[in-house]
Amino acid sequence: MTVHEPSLPHAHLLYRSMMQWVGGAGVIVLALAILRTPGAAGGYSLYRAEGREKRLRPSVLDDSIASYGSVGMELLHVPPMISGAIALPVLYVAFSRRNPLELLRGTTAVPDPIREGSFQFMSALTTTGWQTSTMGNWGTPEVLFIVLAAMLIGGSAGATAGGIKIQRAVILARGAVWQATRAFLPKSAVKVSRVGEERYRRSEMEELLGQVGIFVLMYLSLLCLSMLLLSSTLGPEFTLTDIVLESASVQGTVGLSSGITTPDMPIAAEIMFIVQMWAGRLEIIPLLVAARAVLRGFAP
Repeated sequence: MTVHEPSLPHAHLLYRSMMQWVGGAGVIVLALAILRTPGAAGGYSLYRAEGREKRLRPSVLDDSIASYGSVGMELLHVPPMISGAIALPVLYVAFSRRNPLELLRGTTAVPDPIREGSFQFMSALTTTGWQTSTMGNWGTPEVLFIVLAAMLIGGSAGATAGGIKIQRAVILARGAVWQATRAFLPKSAVKVSRVGEERYRRSEMEELLGQVGIFVLMYLSLLCLSMLLLSSTLGPEFTLTDIVLESASVQGTVGLSSGITTPDMPIAAEIMFIVQMWAGRLEIIPLLVAARAVLRGFAP
């Protein structure tokens, strides 16, 4: 929210960069790597529960990549954005086996306009945060498309990307198909569902869908709460489309903005954004576990 970032002291810029680097690497993952206890069973659960990594977004330029005004610079930043949304185990396999095909994960871009739409879509999907277009001037259909198809989904689980994650979106889609087809099967039928390389029986699939469904419900509930708060605190210069874009971007730790996030924003909206970024970075379930532990510590 700094008006002129290059004017900040170098110590502040260094501190901000270090915090972004630690956040992007994963606080829980770093803690497990340094403080790992042999034979501990909770480490893997924490790693899976985090599932979200804040994007690494150096902020040297005031207008981000748009300051260059160069198509070449935009194309140069697309590969790192894609790599940031690919799961770290996939990157390891690709480089260790020297098989680039492991990195292929297709995605679609906004068709109009091709240059701005494709770059903003990729930046939103990978939650990188590079912005080359004034998204506050975009039409409602374009904004809703980039929010629903990119910001809310985000990158792969285990990658340095935010959002609900592609894995959860795939599980929900497969679960909807599974529920629909199961209604036409006899009760004695044994249907095994497949998600990726994993196979799940009925009870296992129901448990998996329950876990994912609860997370998505909490994620969307926090998002709706933010939009209601913004609607009541912001002035008439911001539309509902601007609010949807900003809330989804903040909670997904994306970094794209419609112009709401400024030093002059209402304090209530600023506090809400802090909570959203915190929950979006660490994910909601680990925060609920931490809150429960704190409350139990104060209980008589």
